[in-house]
Amino acid sequence: MTSTYSNNLKPVEFSGFPQSLLFRPDLGLKRDAVSYVVILHGSGGPLQSRERSEGLVRQLLQRGLGVLLYHYFGLPGLPELLYQIELKHLLSAIERLIIDEKDRRVSVGLMGFSRGAEMALLFGSLAQDLFPLKAIAVHAPSDCVVGAWDSNRQEPIVDTKYDSNSVKKYQYGAAWLWNGVEIHGDQLKEQSVHPDDLFAGLDEASSDKKWNELVIPGMRIPVETIKAPVYIGHGNQDQVWGHDRSVRMDQARRKVGLETSLRIFAGEGHVFSKAACVQEFEEIAEFFSRNL
Repeated sequence: MTSTYSNNLKPVEFSGFPQSLLFRPDLGLKRDAVSYVVILHGSGGPLQSRERSEGLVRQLLQRGLGVLLYHYFGLPGLPELLYQIELKHLLSAIERLIIDEKDRRVSVGLMGFSRGAEMALLFGSLAQDLFPLKAIAVHAPSDCVVGAWDSNRQEPIVDTKYDSNSVKKYQYGAAWLWNGVEIHGDQLKEQSVHPDDLFAGLDEASSDKKWNELVIPGMRIPVETIKAPVYIGHGNQDQVWGHDRSVRMDQARRKVGLETSLRIFAGEGHVFSKAACVQEFEEIAEFFSRNL
């Protein structure tokens, strides 16, 4: 994949994952151990997140940490949309990192933005016994699983299925798979009517009220099962999903004595201002520097 990163940021080929970007750390005296942060983009896809992630890549490399920008949809050879993404492929990428480092000990942390944050936490909870991550940092996460998303049309993906009586049913598609099994987000109570028709012509307030009446929230992500330290950054003016989701995750983890750092950024939305990004990236880089 051709990189558009500026100056001296030069990714190298990552065997088996040609659409992902690997930045190897400066190992200096050829240390016998190396640490990587795997960054997961949000629902806008890898190209939209490129400019935002560059600052974080630089911060991590300056601290001697390697970086893998793991791209999981939205590029040639990958799924087109955030729909039925197999989480086990992320495990394969991490295993490839370890193999490529040969005799070096490898520590790995995950960093996710928005839907990538959801992916990081979900993976951390599911893969706990398969690969022990050393640290996870997330920006603007959801505490529950969200459905599949069409970033081209900017709307949820709806599956059409038929029951045993050949009656058409509608349901929000699954964004994630684990071993081929769908992990569903929000689900409709009333499945005989297409959601476009359920919410047609409603203003925002009426639509929100009807949503609460007709939709069952997705599975809560069991963050209290993730043993690794977790950093959570969220703006208190987030209009995609409120920072209360991050507060609930922080509370769930602290209740069982797990190390968690919650940072609520005043006045910031789902996407941070440039100044807030710089501050958050510095904190995240320090978090990984301490824990990897």
